[in-house]
Amino acid sequence: MSQTITEELYSCPNCHKSLKTAENKQSCPHCEQVLTKCNFIWGRLTSEPQFRPKDSGGKERVNCRSESIGTTQIQKLNHSLEAPDCVGQTAIELYDRAVSKSQLGKRGKRTTAAACFFYCTKDNGTPRTLKQIAATDSRLERGEIGREYRLLCTTLDLTVPPQTSTDFVSQISQSLGVSESVRTNALTLTKAIEQSGEMSGRDPCGLAASAVYIASRRAGIEITQQQVGNIASVTERTVSSNCKLITEKFSQTRASTPS
Repeated sequence: MSQTITEELYSCPNCHKSLKTAENKQSCPHCEQVLTKCNFIWGRLTSEPQFRPKDSGGKERVNCRSESIGTTQIQKLNHSLEAPDCVGQTAIELYDRAVSKSQLGKRGKRTTAAACFFYCTKDNGTPRTLKQIAATDSRLERGEIGREYRLLCTTLDLTVPPQTSTDFVSQISQSLGVSESVRTNALTLTKAIEQSGEMSGRDPCGLAASAVYIASRRAGIEITQQQVGNIASVTERTVSSNCKLITEKFSQTRASTPS
């Protein structure tokens, strides 16, 4: 007997291609994996139905489509921004908590998922900026993610992890493909900046980008401020301004920083 197949917006946890749905099952036409609808989470499948508590103390089934949209969005962010797998896993768990709260999700499931991902990158010490997150999907808006993030932290009583320039150095260095010695020198520089407090209030991602740029040029690597800025999602002007201040304020790091 033939079955009616409809295209869904969910992606396969194995190959990330579009899935097809028939009745209560989803299947991937690319890698031929069969999924039980509503029961897949990060990187693995579950055969048990998922439930979410109601205020009355009873149980109700998860909204399958909302759950899948959020899971897929987090998977996409994790892949696009090259975050550790543990960040994606934790973000999905946090999203599951978030969508059970009536205060959250009003800006859209994708925005809530992005806010959860943003929090988890910070909490893991591998932060990604709101600008970087919003740039991965035209349906995401930086301001909306930020507002949902603040509401998420308030509603779930989450401790907001601080962001420092040191946190961004490894990601920028990895994306640029610079050596370990360059990364180490950039870390030394950002730690000195943080300990001095002389540049507090400046965007930590911009400071990290500038430190990586300075360390790269000192190592003889031909790189431009625009290249570094593009990786860090900050402007060339920001990198240039930071570089001038860093070399002026820190005599132990003073060297020429060609643009």
